[in-house]
Amino acid sequence: MRGVDHQVLAKNRLPAASTSTSRIRTVDGCHRYHNSVRSHSINCEVVFHSLRARIRSITDHLGYLCLRQSPVGGIRIAQQKTTDIRRERNFPFNESSDGKRHPDACWMDLLTSSDAARFIVFLTTVLCSTLGWGQTPSTEIEVWPEVDAHIQLPSHLRVLTFAGVEQGIGFPFQQWYAAAALGYQFKPILREHLLNIDLDKEHYLVFGGGYEFLRTAQSGLVHHEDRITFDGTPSFRVSSRILLRDRNWLELRWIDGTYSTTYRNQLSVERDFLVHDFRFTPYGSAEVFYDGPKHSWDQEWYTAGIQLPSKRLYMLDAYYRRERCKTCTPTNWNAAGITLNFYFRNPR
Repeated sequence: MRGVDHQVLAKNRLPAASTSTSRIRTVDGCHRYHNSVRSHSINCEVVFHSLRARIRSITDHLGYLCLRQSPVGGIRIAQQKTTDIRRERNFPFNESSDGKRHPDACWMDLLTSSDAARFIVFLTTVLCSTLGWGQTPSTEIEVWPEVDAHIQLPSHLRVLTFAGVEQGIGFPFQQWYAAAALGYQFKPILREHLLNIDLDKEHYLVFGGGYEFLRTAQSGLVHHEDRITFDGTPSFRVSSRILLRDRNWLELRWIDGTYSTTYRNQLSVERDFLVHDFRFTPYGSAEVFYDGPKHSWDQEWYTAGIQLPSKRLYMLDAYYRRERCKTCTPTNWNAAGITLNFYFRNPR
């Protein structure tokens, strides 16, 4: 790999506004980007401003969307600078972009334009409102820690090993797993972009195969599973900062000696950001499962998360996942996961 992970190969930025974003002039004379996201479950408008309030505002917004209640009461955070301007000019402190008072509305004053804030809020808003995240009688909670090791070999080969556990919270479920796989990386992506610590994302196609062992304990029953896996993942850069991936995964499974097959297709989109040498990548994905013996698409996973790489050695991946399975017990899972990725022999 060429240079450190936050090296900038292209400084051009994406257009700041999406199809649901318009640039407006507020009563204080400043231009802001105004997002309006409406669905059956929320009616929320977002005005973006600067960094400190952005973090608090996004946290409050996520809490409101996923818990359906505000963790701090009303969701409206103002930047200190904006507050001072309003005091000087005698503007109401709860004014909105249309100059009217909306004390009971779901508002976030996220300060002047930030692609990162827009991307995270928009992605989470769509996922939360569309999927109706939350607790239902058939929904359980689990945590999902994992450690991955990526070893880059000559001739575009890489070895991937990982181990982790899925642990139910308040539900008798636990699954331990470990795996190893070999992959081949085809044709590097030459378009200018921020270099990625994960070299699989630096190639248009990665094909691989491996072995995985799982031990599952649920409600007093223990099952052992052996898997042989094959996967092919094409990648495409829509722009210098946006990466699309389509992972196709075939599992040959032996559960307590009984053979079956599963096909999985995962479509993901991620957006790279570099703010004052701080690199981070929010992402979202949707994955569907086809059960061979049942001849049906019976499972769906929806994920939103963020990746935090550090130099060329490791990357922390934190995410929320909503799992739906029509033929499983329980039917739904809300999973909070964290994966620590280590990278060895990456070019400096």
